Amino acid sequence: MLFAAGTATGAPRRHDHPSRPYLTPEFEVPATNGYRVDVFGIPASRRDPARVGIFAWNETSATSYLGPGKVEDGRIRASLGRFGKVDVHFQRGGKRWVRSLCGRDPLLFATGTYAGTVEFEGEGGFTQALAPELEAEPLYHAPGECVAVGEGYGGMPGVHLQVLSRYGTTVVVQNTPGGAVRYNAFAENRIGRIEISRTVEVIGPSTGFQWSPNLKRATVIPPAPFSGTATYQALGGRVTHWEGNLKVDFPGFPDYPLTRGPSLTKFTHGDCHIYLPPSADPHPPVGCY
Repeated sequence: MLFAAGTATGAPRRHDHPSRPYLTPEFEVPATNGYRVDVFGIPASRRDPARVGIFAWNETSATSYLGPGKVEDGRIRASLGRFGKVDVHFQRGGKRWVRSLCGRDPLLFATGTYAGTVEFEGEGGFTQALAPELEAEPLYHAPGECVAVGEGYGGMPGVHLQVLSRYGTTVVVQNTPGGAVRYNAFAENRIGRIEISRTVEVIGPSTGFQWSPNLKRATVIPPAPFSGTATYQALGGRVTHWEGNLKVDFPGFPDYPLTRGPSLTKFTHGDCHIYLPPSADPHPPVGCY
């Protein structure tokens, strides 16, 4: 789901606009507590107004904050309420060709620095990024090109458990019986005009996921930042039970319950493989959903 904050506009290829460099509306700000923080802008389109976001991440968790703002002519500006503010402008330098991380054609980027102010604090102070006199280079990458998630269902030895509810999504994938298990949790909420998306992804041993050969029962005991357990049971027809005390510590939202409320649960044979370029390490959690 969340690999990079990303932008919503396509980057030019060498044969598209050989003289017009692409300006990435995204840059990184130093942050605390082992997190990395990217600031990004999504320019206005015919359907949607401009939006500005902050993406705080480490290798197992990520939270994004997205709200209305201004993204035009090298300017990124927004008030993100209690979470902070962004007010920067791009100081152009030159231009250069940069090869995509994913091995595609080189792209022509505008070089220079974003200058201005960024103030951000996540809920509970899980990380802070305070840059009153920021000077940061844009992130030179091709939007949306560097992640591929391959999911298959049926006729495979692995298993794929997916739980959907109004409170979020939980996914457990074991590509090979007896092999490692990938645990994902995803949730969204809104505070005022700010949309918040949270995700956690960890890999644990096979002992944390026990399931019956007929896929009628399963027990889930993930490692931290998850806690507690959950059980799945198929009762016949489309009736299933997903219950227990399973929780997860999202950044800024600890002890988030993953078994509350009605849910739509699917447990099938399947697998999930995530493909990343070698240069994309470390990277935020990607997720199998």
